[in-house]
Amino acid sequence: MVLRVVIALDESQPSQVALKWACENTGEIASEVHLVTVTSADVYCAPTVPLAMGGTLDSIHAWEVQKQNDLEDACRTLKQSADLVALLGVHPDKLHKQVVTAIPGAAGVAKAVLEYAQEHHAGLLVVGSRGLGSVKRCVYSFMGLGSVSDFCATHSACPVAFVRHSSKQADFTQGRRRVCVAIDDSEAAQDMLRWTLDTFPHEDLTIVSVAPVVPYPITDETSAIVAAAEGQRWQQDKEEAVKLAEALCHRAERTVLAHKVPPRTVHKRALLPEDGTSDIGAAICHDAKVHLADVVLVGSRGLGSFKRSILSLVGLGSVSEYVAHNAPCPVVICRQRTEHQGHSDPKP
Repeated sequence: MVLRVVIALDESQPSQVALKWACENTGEIASEVHLVTVTSADVYCAPTVPLAMGGTLDSIHAWEVQKQNDLEDACRTLKQSADLVALLGVHPDKLHKQVVTAIPGAAGVAKAVLEYAQEHHAGLLVVGSRGLGSVKRCVYSFMGLGSVSDFCATHSACPVAFVRHSSKQADFTQGRRRVCVAIDDSEAAQDMLRWTLDTFPHEDLTIVSVAPVVPYPITDETSAIVAAAEGQRWQQDKEEAVKLAEALCHRAERTVLAHKVPPRTVHKRALLPEDGTSDIGAAICHDAKVHLADVVLVGSRGLGSFKRSILSLVGLGSVSEYVAHNAPCPVVICRQRTEHQGHSDPKP
């Protein structure tokens, strides 16, 4: 199996938390570990006020000095991160370090990271998150800006591990991780399940599926008989929704047990959606908190930035985005089919 892990770094504390998580959770199975940091875009911004020749030269010199300072800071970040990686037991032969330049324009830092990950056929991209609030994320996404981690999670071709500074880190005293996979009936969920089995073998695996939301019927009828009939039908629809979630769990369990390296234990749970607008995401986060999950994996259908922004305003939007920002532990988002993207069996 080949797994190339790309870790996006800066000088922030969340970045170092993400680095530590990546080494502890993928350091042994990764064939390559790439440490990547980004400097500002290589574009000279001329002053808005015309300057004399001497002033122009001074401005260019100041820009060149700033560029050199950025490069030195980036190299220092990589050096400190590489030292931490060595302390965490990652073999030096696996380690690659690279400074890349941001792509000019909005979200240039995130785009540079994604371009590097794609060029090197990454099987997993790891990013730290400072934890912007939902309002800031919504406003920034309208402008094409916002969180680097959010942009990576919604545009990366490979799975993205989303590690917040406040995320609970795995406890290895028992020698295993509690891995929670949230599934639905999408192809992305099936791809994610197979990827999970390859990436986290010999762990305690829990499969969860949230029953579809069944709205309570609203009727203008005043008849008690009609109201009772509508209520009974609603209850039956809820029971059918739970059966659907249970069927998805059973199907996923069969896939797990047929895998060449089955996990240590397998549990499955059909969940009811929580109350509120983010009902499905909230149910997954609540289950992860109650059962002390060390990592949650969710699929993503890939809503566009405009749809995500509009839906976020009313508390809806992507389930994967909600889980990434609210789960008590790191979250891995699998956006689309992951085969042939840095994670495969080596050729003979």
